[in-house]
Amino acid sequence: MVRMARPLQTASVAVWLLASACASAARAPTPTPVDEEGPVLTAVLEHLSTRAAPGSWAVFPQTIPISGRDWLPSRRYLRKWDVSIPREALEDIAGPRGSTIIELQPIVPAAAGIRFLSEPDQQALRDIGHSPVTWRQRMAERFQGLRVTYQLSRPGFSRDLRRAAVRVESDCGPVCGAGSLVTLRRGPDGRWTVDGTAVLTIA
Repeated sequence: MVRMARPLQTASVAVWLLASACASAARAPTPTPVDEEGPVLTAVLEHLSTRAAPGSWAVFPQTIPISGRDWLPSRRYLRKWDVSIPREALEDIAGPRGSTIIELQPIVPAAAGIRFLSEPDQQALRDIGHSPVTWRQRMAERFQGLRVTYQLSRPGFSRDLRRAAVRVESDCGPVCGAGSLVTLRRGPDGRWTVDGTAVLTIA
C-alpha cells in the first residue's frame, strides 16, 4: 500500500495543477482592440524614435480622425513596399472607432525621446505659417532643433488581434511631409513590433 501511495499522490497533484491552469485561463480576460491601442501606439512611437535624432521630432497628443475608405491602399500597392496586412485591419482604421479622437498620453507610457506638443506648441506651429523662406528659421527659433512633427491615427486590427496598422502623418514644413501606413505584428509574448511601412502620400 505504501508503494502505491506516491504515484497516486503525484497523479493527484498533477490533476490539481492542470485544473488550476484551466481555471486561470478561463478567468483571463480576452483582450479587445481598445486594450491593445496603447501598446500598439507605443511600439509605433518607439519605432519613430529610432529614425530621428533626439529632440528633432515631436508628436501631436491627439490622434487624427480617419473617415472614409478612399485612401485605403490596394494589396497590389502594398506589395510594392513588401507590406502585407489583413484588409479588415485597414478598414478598421476608417471605421467608427478610427473616426473618434483620443488622447495619447494617458495610454502611452512616458518614454525617453518622445515629446508631445503642448497646446502652446501647437498654436506656435499654426502661427509660423507655411512660407518656405521663414518656416525653418522660425522653427529653429521657437523649438530649438525640432524638424518634424507626427500625427497618428487610432490603430486598426485584424479579427484575431495579431496584426495591426496605424496611419502616420509627418510634417516637416511647406511642401515637405508624407503619409505612411505602419504595420505591426503581435508576438507570442504579447509585445507588438513594427514589421512594415508603406508610403501613401508625399507632399
